[in-house]
Amino acid sequence: MIEYLQILAYLSGNKIFEACETAHKSGNHYAALLAASGCSGLNSVTGDFLLQQLEGFQQMRADRHIDQKRLRLFALVSGMPEWNGSEESKYVNVCDGFDWKRAFAAHLWFLTTPVASVSDALVAYEEAAGISDEAFESYKVVSAKTAEGSAGSKTY
Repeated sequence: MIEYLQILAYLSGNKIFEACETAHKSGNHYAALLAASGCSGLNSVTGDFLLQQLEGFQQMRADRHIDQKRLRLFALVSGMPEWNGSEESKYVNVCDGFDWKRAFAAHLWFLTTPVASVSDALVAYEEAAGISDEAFESYKVVSAKTAEGSAGSKTY
């Protein structure tokens, strides 16, 4: 089931072709179709369809028979950052294990509406990551102190 992680990595990097190719090579044509729907996400036809399918799986408790990584792909393409399955073991966090760039990219391309701005995606990412203005301010203070201590180094 490693192909699901590869597909998720490609999608979070906006590499749709590579995601489709990986799915096809592994014989998972349904995952290839999902990947080909590209950056659908929230409030898109594909996203709405997948959300209905996830809800159906949950109601019938069929999700307990579906691989966790596959549910994660469904949740990403449906625009759901988190999904609570019919059992506690089926909880899905789409961005689990992503570095901050991939998590932000997932919010930009999948987890906000297709007409959302970059700043809308940033706000959604910050809320999901639990980043508050106070935390950002304390980070800037620590970064400034670190920059003072190391001459010539660049701090972002």
